Amino acid sequence: MIDIHTHILHGVDDGPDTIEISIEMARDAFSSGTTIIVASPHIIPGAFEADMVTILSRVRELNSALKSRRIPVSVLPGAEVALESDVPQRLASGRLCTIGGDSHYLLLELPFQGIPVFSEQVIFKLSSRGYVPVIAHPERNNRIISDPNIFLRFVQLGALGQVNAGSLTGEFGAHVRRAAEILVTCGMAHVIASDGHSVSTRRCRLDRARDRVIRLVGRERAMQMTEEFPKAIINDIDIEPGEAEAYRPAKRFVFGWGRR
Repeated sequence: MIDIHTHILHGVDDGPDTIEISIEMARDAFSSGTTIIVASPHIIPGAFEADMVTILSRVRELNSALKSRRIPVSVLPGAEVALESDVPQRLASGRLCTIGGDSHYLLLELPFQGIPVFSEQVIFKLSSRGYVPVIAHPERNNRIISDPNIFLRFVQLGALGQVNAGSLTGEFGAHVRRAAEILVTCGMAHVIASDGHSVSTRRCRLDRARDRVIRLVGRERAMQMTEEFPKAIINDIDIEPGEAEAYRPAKRFVFGWGRR
């Protein structure tokens, strides 16, 4: 499997503090079937602002350490970029790292509370310039939890959805899990990634989430979300995600209603 969203680099954001923990995260990922990991540190103005030089340097350092320990995992550069109004301009100036370091896919993070008014405009601008926004864990956004169909517009504008493994396994609670399942079953989610931060909680593992998706929508889609689409993304190949559909809650019947 290929994990396109992790916080495996040490000392750049809220991920591991030391490279030894990074190494253990990679070892844990490999033990569960992942062989390629994209390091995607947060890029949040005023909070986490690792530049391209730092990201590439830490990736080289980690790959060297993994090779010396004979851990067969490859780490690629990337970033999880906060969805701000100036993202298209910063990307055009070369200040933002795409998924894999040299692709037309950009990992974007929505805030957990609300959706910025400029979100659709940013997605449209990126799409019109040949980029594909990959929206990180939309199932954790409170507006999308309340109404998953809000995310359908993002997909229609050219974005892909990336759900967290921990969301599908219940790590973030029942409401987030339900939203993740809806996005998967309605075709609004296209990739599963770990969003791994440590070796204890939020680990770099995809196996349990993949098994959950197999039960939801079948093995073919699960392999597509953990292998085929992530491979296309890091190799800068266009994806045909298929048609997404609106979520329609099942009608609830109250037995005996209207009876005399």
